[in-house]
Amino acid sequence: MNLRINRSIGIAVLLILCMVAALFTAGCIEDTSTPIVVVDDANEIETYATPEEVPLATLVSTPISVSMVSTPGISAPDDYVEVDYTGSLSDGEVFDSSVGFEPLGFVIASGVMIPGFDEAVRGMAVGETKIVTIPSEDAYGDWTEEMVIAIPRDIPTEEEEPPVVGEIIYLFGGMGFVPVTVIEVTDEFMIVDANHQLAGEDLTFEITMVKVVKPDDPEHPFNAVSTDNSYTQEFVIEIPES
Repeated sequence: MNLRINRSIGIAVLLILCMVAALFTAGCIEDTSTPIVVVDDANEIETYATPEEVPLATLVSTPISVSMVSTPGISAPDDYVEVDYTGSLSDGEVFDSSVGFEPLGFVIASGVMIPGFDEAVRGMAVGETKIVTIPSEDAYGDWTEEMVIAIPRDIPTEEEEPPVVGEIIYLFGGMGFVPVTVIEVTDEFMIVDANHQLAGEDLTFEITMVKVVKPDDPEHPFNAVSTDNSYTQEFVIEIPES
């Protein structure tokens, strides 16, 4: 094997390693149990349990495509999931729970959940239960003085009665009505705290995975159906000819 071929193989292996590292960084590979599917130019398919199991000879085939395959029943980004949960404060007080109600449903990584909760459900299997404590910065953020503001008494609110200190009222904003807590009321102004009620709190959740729906499933709310009936993220590595 001449120097040029050696160099081409070295470049190919480096590209593969960079690709796998990028996948881990991007969160495409949730853990080392994520299977790898390799398809060569003859459309021959091999599946490996981890990136380390892919043979070097396979990595230098010309060309190949590597697909990260979503594991059935294990939650991952873009999956629609339903969970039962109970949330409590650091003193043990329960502030929210789905017990007695329908499970909470959402799409992972869609941005609708607080970051810590979204991260906590990734990689969970149906029927699995975990307890996780989420620091305030990954929940509703820290409490800040800047969110305590004075506003005119006659500003539009959802309530018909005059504001009372301690109650939560809803002010109309660009995204709809926003909940704030009334701290002080004067003849002309009222001072309100627009921080979230759980701002500055570390939250503990007991979470049970009830349902996982993959993006290619017709039940998925985004109905992201792939052309080959499998949900993969595919990357093609072209190896230079010797």
